[in-house]
Amino acid sequence: MSFLDILGWGGSALLIVSVMQTRILRLRLLNLAATIVLLIFNWGIEVWSMVAMNAALAGLNIFYIAKLWRELRGAGTAYEIVPVEPRCDTSCGARRAISRASIPASPAWPRVPRPI
Repeated sequence: MSFLDILGWGGSALLIVSVMQTRILRLRLLNLAATIVLLIFNWGIEVWSMVAMNAALAGLNIFYIAKLWRELRGAGTAYEIVPVEPRCDTSCGARRAISRASIPASPAWPRVPRPI
């Protein structure tokens, strides 16, 4: 068995493993690795239509990996947690003073996410 045969079988196995993934980012990364391996294999055996297809698939995988990384990196900055106190008009001032006095001050006051 030649080096190219091993490369082809390895790339095919990696492709199969990639499509069995449940997490999309892992699927894209493994699929990118498989398409690069198969691109090299097909270049070695001079099957140019498969080289073109694997190059296109690698480009698509790179595009979607970059998009996923941008979304994942920005997920933590989309909202800011700010403290919120209960609101009440002037007619409930006394009731508010009584209820606030019975509640101990704590840093765990209810927090609501606020869009930035």
